[in-house]
Amino acid sequence: MKNVPLVAIGALIISLAVMGFQCSPGLTSAKMAMKLGNWAEAERHLEQETAKNPANAEAWYMLGTVRREQKNYKGMTEAYTRSLAAEKKFEKQIQADRLAVWVLVFKSGVDAYLKGKKAEEDSAAILMNMSVDYFNTALAINPDSSSTYTNLGLAFLEKERQFQKATQGESGARRDSLQRLALNSFEEAIRNFETSLQKEKDPGLAASVANLHLEKGRKFQKEAQDESGSRKESLLGLSKNSFNKAIGTLEQARQWASENQNILGLLLDAYIAAGRTDEAMNNFKLAVDKSPNNKMYRYNYGVLLIKADNHRAAVEQFEAAVVLDPKFEDALYNLGVGYLQWGAKLRKEAEAAARGSKEKQVSRSYEQQFRKGRDNLERLRDLKPDDPDVWEALGQAYGHLNMQKQAMEAFAKADSLRKAK
Repeated sequence: MKNVPLVAIGALIISLAVMGFQCSPGLTSAKMAMKLGNWAEAERHLEQETAKNPANAEAWYMLGTVRREQKNYKGMTEAYTRSLAAEKKFEKQIQADRLAVWVLVFKSGVDAYLKGKKAEEDSAAILMNMSVDYFNTALAINPDSSSTYTNLGLAFLEKERQFQKATQGESGARRDSLQRLALNSFEEAIRNFETSLQKEKDPGLAASVANLHLEKGRKFQKEAQDESGSRKESLLGLSKNSFNKAIGTLEQARQWASENQNILGLLLDAYIAAGRTDEAMNNFKLAVDKSPNNKMYRYNYGVLLIKADNHRAAVEQFEAAVVLDPKFEDALYNLGVGYLQWGAKLRKEAEAAARGSKEKQVSRSYEQQFRKGRDNLERLRDLKPDDPDVWEALGQAYGHLNMQKQAMEAFAKADSLRKAK
């Protein structure tokens, strides 16, 4: 083996060292600028470095850090994403940075939102736009945050309210423009709420989204009343579509919270508004058959049966609900009123039968329903002694049973409670 001259070896080492140093001169310059707090200069060097070497994870990470210091959070997110794509060496640092910045930006969005709700008109609009921008930036940092989508939806709802308020006193093209902006904000609110629901099962938010769809459907329905022809049909179609969206949202939420009274009540309203009463009837009947110990399924099925004038079946459902929960106030009220309605129906039938009979004798078997109605309403009165509606219904029950003194006292109590409110 030939001896390699020391001079040659030294030259080789120097060459390799120079080559190694020359691979990332931008990093050295960027680090020096960062130590001096010269963020713009550091960013310039790092942008040059990443352009020449796009697989340099460290350069991208440093660029993200520099942009974070300059509050360019979207640029920060882009740089961190490129760093992670190159390799995972800086993953822990990036996760920590992103979380810290997300918290900061999210809080700024909430602060702007709260200030915007209280500010004067011009300032309110500016602050709400700031809130939207903050939340959008927060989503760029952490796109999996359901709470960010929820709060962005709330900001858009407030913008919709502001635009609607601004339409007052306006007319013509200006009013039309503001109404379009309001509608766009409303749609954006729903879109962000629905995205939040895709990421986290929140029954309360689902109820709010369904309410927005119901509100939209009723608005189209109201507009259709003053229209005719194809325009009327179009508005009614939009209305039904909104009601159906509410049903879809609530059916999903029912899977998460099967006994949530608000959700099931809204679901019932949505089915009725959409003209899908028969479907609702079958839906809740199947639900009762499958889960007979679910008091809310019993209750809502009873409400549908009342609307279908099937009082016998309705009170059976309300009674079953009360057995499951003896203090179920809404079920007790509908049980009492259901018996009164059933009794009134039977009395009318009995009087009609007597008119067609030679004896003219009216069967008073209906009084049994009136007594049951009274008894259940008295149970409810003991639970809700300050509810005027309960006293009003109880007065009707006493009246049906010719208990005139008690009826007058109950009606007087209802009046006094209403005046006291």
